Amino acid sequence: LLTFSNGLKAYWWIVALGTFTGWLAFRNYIRSDTGRYQWDSFKLMLMGDIIKKLETARFCRTLGTLLKSGVPLLQALHNAKDVINNQVIASSIDAVSSGAKEGRGIAAPLSLTKMFPQLALSMIKVGEETGQLDTMLMKVATTYERSLNVAIKRFVTLLEPVMILVMGLIMGFIVIAMLLAIFSIVDLPF
Repeated sequence: LLTFSNGLKAYWWIVALGTFTGWLAFRNYIRSDTGRYQWDSFKLMLMGDIIKKLETARFCRTLGTLLKSGVPLLQALHNAKDVINNQVIASSIDAVSSGAKEGRGIAAPLSLTKMFPQLALSMIKVGEETGQLDTMLMKVATTYERSLNVAIKRFVTLLEPVMILVMGLIMGFIVIAMLLAIFSIVDLPF
C-alpha cells in the first residue's frame, strides 16, 4: 500500500498522461465503424435486456408514427433504422427491409434477427395479420417504454449496494494493510 502510494506520488503525471492517452485512443476507436460495432456488441452483452427494451421502444414508436402518417413501409423501415443507436441492432434491420421487399412482412424477418423480445414480435405479427400494424407498433412502444422504466429503476436500485460493497472492500483492504503493519512490530527483535 505504501509502495503504491509513493509510486503514485512520484509518477502521477505518467498515470494522468496514460489515462488521457487511453481515453483519446478509445474515443477515436469507437468513432470508427468497426470500433462502434464492437463497442455496441459489448454493451449488448453487458446490459442486453435494457438496451433491447430501449431500442425496441424507439424502433416501434418511430415506425408506428411513420406508418400512421402514410410513409411507405420500406422508407419507414429505413428511417426507423436511423433512429436506432446500437449498430448491432441497426444492422439487423437491413434483413427486415429485404424481407419486406420480398413480401414476407416484417414480423418474420424481425424474429430471425433475434434482437427483439418475443412479446414485441408477437404483437407486431398480430398487427400485420389484422391490418393495424401502425396501432400495434405504438402499443408495443408504450409497453416497452414502461418496461424500460421498471428495468432502469431495478438496475439503479441494484447499483447502490454494489457500490457500497466495493467501497467497503477497498476500505477493508486499507485497514487490514495498516493492521498487518502494526502486528508485524511484535515480530521485530529488541
